[in-house]
Formats: sequence, structure tokens, C-alpha cells
Amino acid sequence: MDKQGKMIGTALVIVGMLLVVFAMARPSTRSQAACNDNADNDGDTYTDYPSDPGCSSRRDTSEYDPNVQCDDGSDNDGDSYADYPSDPGCASVTDTNEHNSAVQCDDGLDNDGDGATDYSSDAGCSSPTDTDETNCGDSVTSGSETCDGNSQSCTATGGYSGTQTCNSQCNGWNTCTTTEYCGDSVVNGNELCDSSTQSCTTSGGYSGSQSCNSQCSGWDTCTSTQYCGDGSVNGPETCDGNSQSCTTSGGYSGTQICNGQCSGFGSCTSTQYCGDGICNGAETSSSCSQDCHANSCSDTDGGFSIRWRGTVSGYYNNASYNYTDYCQSSALLNEYFCSSNTSNSSAYNCSSINSTAYCSNGGCN
Repeated sequence: MDKQGKMIGTALVIVGMLLVVFAMARPSTRSQAACNDNADNDGDTYTDYPSDPGCSSRRDTSEYDPNVQCDDGSDNDGDSYADYPSDPGCASVTDTNEHNSAVQCDDGLDNDGDGATDYSSDAGCSSPTDTDETNCGDSVTSGSETCDGNSQSCTATGGYSGTQTCNSQCNGWNTCTTTEYCGDSVVNGNELCDSSTQSCTTSGGYSGSQSCNSQCSGWDTCTSTQYCGDGSVNGPETCDGNSQSCTTSGGYSGTQICNGQCSGFGSCTSTQYCGDGICNGAETSSSCSQDCHANSCSDTDGGFSIRWRGTVSGYYNNASYNYTDYCQSSALLNEYFCSSNTSNSSAYNCSSINSTAYCSNGGCN
């Protein structure tokens, strides 16, 4: 081959190599014409220009729009889903925000205040379409939860104080439970009493006691060991088995006994009467002369008579008396005599008559 031929051959080789390099560096027809390849390259259910909002012209090499979150090919809200229609937060391919403000697990907010936001960061979110970010069981009452792992005071049936725990759905409370009950010896709840007794008065007026009933709602019947006939005056009783001194209508001292109802005493009875030989009660010498006597005195020797033995007798202060003259010694005479219906006595010396006179047999001789 001559020199010219070699030069032509070398030139052809160089041109061939440049063509290969140029072909390798040139973008593929599909990449250059993503908006004109009859394919939904970004999966937004729209194909090519002008149907796909991400295409600015048929020559646009990408159906994505970096200025629109729901068509930029990125998981902007971190929910593991990107763009419309995959991301539940995208209402359309032109939606500029992948978050959905109407869905707690995709609204970009920490709705339950647990420090985590949305699916899949918040444990309370089961998916990006979960409308409740709360995580029942995390001991944080949040979102729509009524409670979460906590308990509260409550009032059980019967008015007893108790406690109720949060239910397993965190949407309400379990049944109120209490350690208080009728029979625990403590008055609580709606109770009026509990296992206790109190003093009371029976319908008959006796002191007694009554026990709390089995429902703790009141007291059983009042019972008493006191009664009419127990020998003790109690309750409304005036007396009980006893007697007392009294005065009869006739003025006699007597006794009256308690009646069978313990409400008073029976009639006054007395063993005294006019004719019993004793001046008692209201008796006088006028009303009962056989028992009562006026002061009186009579003297059988006619008065102060020293020669004869006499006897004075009568009544003094309703007591009868009888005194006879006597010799105190051979010289002295004790002479009884009457003075104003009473008896008197005086010693008389018989020698006053004469020196030989003496006392003998109740008189001076």
C-alpha cells in the first residue's frame, strides 16, 4: 500500500473510533425522550407531554417535577411512600405536599406528644393512612385516647370509694373496684353504720342497744335487758317491786306497793285503826276516845292526905299511870296527889305531926 493509501486508512480508523466514542457518550433515545416515549416513567398514571404534569415539553428527559413533592420522585414525608398515587398524602400529581393534614399519621405533626411523628416513626401509626397517632399502651394519654395505662378514683355501687383502670383499647375505663364493703367495720360509702352498736331507747322507754343491720343501711330493733319486774326502777318506771311509806286518808301510817305496770303505787294500807289501843294517825280523844285519852288524875285518898294510903291514877300524854303512896323510911312518907289533872308527889316527914309519929303502910301514924 502506498503512502497515500495508508493515510486514508488511518483517517478512516480515527473517524470510526470517534464515531464509537460519540455513540457511547450520547444519551439513549429513551432517556432523552422520557416525555415522548409512550411510557409512564414516574408511575403517576400520566404519560408523556402534555398529559404528565412533570413534562415541560416533548424533549423533557424526565417526567418528574422537582418543584412538586407529589411528583419529584422523593419520599418527602418519610412514610416509605413517594409521589402520587403511591403516597396516601398526595391528592394528585400536582399536590405540593406529601403530608395529609386530615390524617394524623401523615400530617407532619406529633399529635400524641410522644416525641415521634407520623408513620413510620410513630409507633402508634400502623400505616400512613392511620388516623390516630396514639399508641395505646405507651402510658401516654394522647390523641383520641381517654386514658393509657393509668387509673383514676371512682365511686362504686353503694357509694364506696374505689379505683378503675384504663381498658385495653385506651378508650375508656374498666369497672370501678373497691376494697370497701359492708362488714369491714368502717362506715363508708352510703353506709349509716357498719358492724357497730349504739345506745337506744325501746318503745317502752327502757335503755338498750341496737346493732347495725346486715345491709349497713340502718339499725336493728332496740333491745333491752330492763323490764318491769326486774327489781330496778328504770326507763319510764315509777317503781319496780318495791314499796313505800304512806299515810292513809284517816291519817294512819301505812305502806303502798308498786303496781304490776311499774307505773305507780297501789292503795295505802295500814295496820293502825281506831280501837287498836294505840292513839295514832289523826286520832284524838274526841274522835277515838277508846285509843286516845285526855290528861286526867284521880286520888283515892282525896288529895294530899298523909294519914291514909291512897292511889292516884289517870292518863298523861295518852299514857295511863297508877301511883300509890308509900313510906320512903320510917319517918318519911311519899305522898301522891292530883294537881290540874296531873299527878304530883311530895316527901313528908311524919315527925312533923308529933315526935312519936312515924310512917307505916303508906301513911303517917
